[in-house]
Amino acid sequence: MRPATSIAAMAVVWFLLGVLALAGALVLLRIDGRRRAWQRKVRSIWGARRGLEFTRKVPQLAVQWRFGMIGRHSLTDGLNVVRGIPRVAQDEAQEHVIFDLEDAATIMAQQLTWESAISFELARTDPEGRTPNPALARACQGTFAAATVGEWTIYSDNAEAARRAADMRLVAFLDVIPDYVDTVWVESDWVLASFPKGMGWAQWDDVEALLYQFGQMMRVLPPAHAVEVYSA
Repeated sequence: MRPATSIAAMAVVWFLLGVLALAGALVLLRIDGRRRAWQRKVRSIWGARRGLEFTRKVPQLAVQWRFGMIGRHSLTDGLNVVRGIPRVAQDEAQEHVIFDLEDAATIMAQQLTWESAISFELARTDPEGRTPNPALARACQGTFAAATVGEWTIYSDNAEAARRAADMRLVAFLDVIPDYVDTVWVESDWVLASFPKGMGWAQWDDVEALLYQFGQMMRVLPPAHAVEVYSA
């Protein structure tokens, strides 16, 4: 009888452990759900202050871009999306977007009043004091490594034009990019940045200002539509 009693006791112990594990998992799921709900609310408020609309999911949002962190993933849906034209813009009113690329990254984008003929990407391939993101070690399809400046690699589909744009102003700009930003890039009539999920209000403000500065600086890139000058 002792072996049977021992087996029954062990079964009870394992059952209780299973119940405790399930209860713990449910508690963690509830905590995680509340945390995600709070993050959505914070982003919604951040956008509302600018006159932007919040949408929990926008299918295929990321397919309009091809480079940067987006080009290194097959993910396409935008989560926790804030977008629209800000009530108070530093330049002519253009669309602003911030969204999560699932758990891979948060993307912020600002539409430009001009369009670049080339892609120009700054990728932090050798960050100081932390492990580099392995995805950034390879170029996106259609681009190549044009130059390396400190922690950063410049990728572009036009290496010669990209190198001409890598002047002292750009070097100084690299020094002010927050250490949590992984990539900053120009694509068509957009400037974009990517950074890990979990950033908050202050970080979004900083990236917003950074993208505006970057967009102004990148006017040196070849324009997509050259202006024809006719003589009388």
